[in-house]
Amino acid sequence: MSDNNTNEIFDQGVQAFVGDHISDAIEAFTRVIDQDPRHRLAYSSRGVAYLRMERVRDALKDFDQAVALSPGHAKSYHLRGLAHEKLGEIDQAVRDFDEAIRLDPAYGAAYYSRSTLLSLMGNVDQAFEDLQMYTSLTQKNLDEFMNDNNIWQSRQLHLEGMGAADVMDR
Repeated sequence: MSDNNTNEIFDQGVQAFVGDHISDAIEAFTRVIDQDPRHRLAYSSRGVAYLRMERVRDALKDFDQAVALSPGHAKSYHLRGLAHEKLGEIDQAVRDFDEAIRLDPAYGAAYYSRSTLLSLMGNVDQAFEDLQMYTSLTQKNLDEFMNDNNIWQSRQLHLEGMGAADVMDR
């Protein structure tokens, strides 16, 4: 099976998920995994779809596989932590959030998830620090987006002034 076909099937799974056709998404991601058992993103995506259907144990298995295939990928640990959290396995969830943060200290979602659990565990000071970090990272990302957007807008205005804006719109 070609990579293009695998990518097409994966894209169909994403579109099914976005269209809220979760069973179809799971089926597509399963076909990708059948064709390419090392496709980490298909495992992660199917795991998210399983979470959406409250099939948390199935999701956890897929996230375990995603971590095994790519142990340096922070988001896989974060997703696995979310599954552990849904199962009430708080210590395992916190460990996965810790690892996600260790792998990618700028991954704000892991700070947010960990802050929620730490707060529930009574570790309010650390939870507050994590929430501050999440807020800081979110603001930094927003600032970068706004700066990038302003650069694009400035270029667009400059081109309009030169009469070249219609070229950019094609």
